[in-house]
Amino acid sequence: MKKTTLITGKILYALMFLFLIPSVLFYWSKYTEDIIKSPAIESTYAGWILIIVGTILILSAMFVLKKYGKGLPMNAYPPPKFVNRGPYRLFKHPIYWGFGILMVGYFILTGSESGLWLVTPLTILGMIALVLGYEEIDLKKRFPDKTIKTVLDLPEKKAESPGVRDRFASMFWVVALLILANFLAAKFDGNTPALLVKPLAPYLSIENQYLQFLSGIFLIATPFIFKRKDILREWALSGIIELFISICNF
Repeated sequence: MKKTTLITGKILYALMFLFLIPSVLFYWSKYTEDIIKSPAIESTYAGWILIIVGTILILSAMFVLKKYGKGLPMNAYPPPKFVNRGPYRLFKHPIYWGFGILMVGYFILTGSESGLWLVTPLTILGMIALVLGYEEIDLKKRFPDKTIKTVLDLPEKKAESPGVRDRFASMFWVVALLILANFLAAKFDGNTPALLVKPLAPYLSIENQYLQFLSGIFLIATPFIFKRKDILREWALSGIIELFISICNF
């Protein structure tokens, strides 16, 4: 009886996350489309790329949880073994990352204003709340001797010399958000801005393209200049915050 109840619970849990929740999000975006007046972003190529990346991230994370964690990707029925391989080496909670990326890709592909500006942000906030309020606490209780550290973690707030990983991780987050900001600027302004020009620097004319190139070199080289982890962390966080503000201004 107990085994049957456990199997039933897992099946219902899977159906909820595979079918019920995606259906709710789809109809939520559909029936609130007239309410949201934010600019639509529509791109077939960007949409499909994000959908594929998100799907690969989700499936690969599920695979390693099953193979190495000896369990299913269900926080109510967590795998008994700690997993730090595959996508878990890059991201904490890669299934949530993948689902967020997939959602953004789908709503960009379909040009849904409500999906992109209402449903996606609130869903991501819900996932963050679930991670911080439950999963992080649960992981520390079940695996107290394990350190959850990934390749793309920002440097620790310590007065120590940063390693190569710290420098590349900091550069990755700033450059990734900068590319996103330029993509949005291209969609909203009706033209394609040169990478690294908007939104961090004033518009540079075609005659000053060498300055655009130099600004890119300077940005990539900056993480390798700092001598302390805490200063590198502050640089990365300030850049991320500035880019988020710039993206919101679009």
